[in-house]
Amino acid sequence: MIDPTITMAVLASAEGALNALLTRDPPTQAKLARLQGQVLQVRVSDLELDCFIHPDSAGVRLLGYDESPPQAALHASSAALLRLLASDDAAHSLHDPDFCIEGDAGLIIELQQIALGYEFDLEALIAEVLGDVAAHSISRGLDSAGRWLASSQQSLQQSLTDYLQEELSQLPSANEVESFTDELQQTRLDLDRLEARIKQLQDRLFPTDTTQD
Repeated sequence: MIDPTITMAVLASAEGALNALLTRDPPTQAKLARLQGQVLQVRVSDLELDCFIHPDSAGVRLLGYDESPPQAALHASSAALLRLLASDDAAHSLHDPDFCIEGDAGLIIELQQIALGYEFDLEALIAEVLGDVAAHSISRGLDSAGRWLASSQQSLQQSLTDYLQEELSQLPSANEVESFTDELQQTRLDLDRLEARIKQLQDRLFPTDTTQD
């Protein structure tokens, strides 16, 4: 179990960072303000960590302990929670047996959708911190990440093909093959989403200047 002092420090740092970013996105702040007074308890089972999320007009408050009963509670492993955060269909994902839900599932879905739809002005933030000098390095880094993701996706597909063709006869059962295939498919989908987001950030940071000869 994580030391409560460490938990408090981590949650305080996360709260400060999140709320600083949320000041750049008033629409998201407005959505959180409409949920003020409601509380979501998230228990990360593998870390034995509790986090009580309080949405309000300033963003969110993150507490490690709260005496008041939450409107909803979500218990899951850290890996399952990360999958939920990136899911395009939280309502469907929450039916997974990896999640234990108590109370208002609608609150969980609404907060997940707010988190998924959150955007901030990354270009302005980088300019404030690093200035224009860093633009070339960031562009190269994003481009390299995109190429790596594309290569990884192709490698995964080829690996799956080779595995099924050459090793299928050695598999103990069809269930293990199905499980392996599902995990690879999910990884490919995750890579697709991440590649699309990197491309979107790259386009926003360094739009093509069509006025140049």
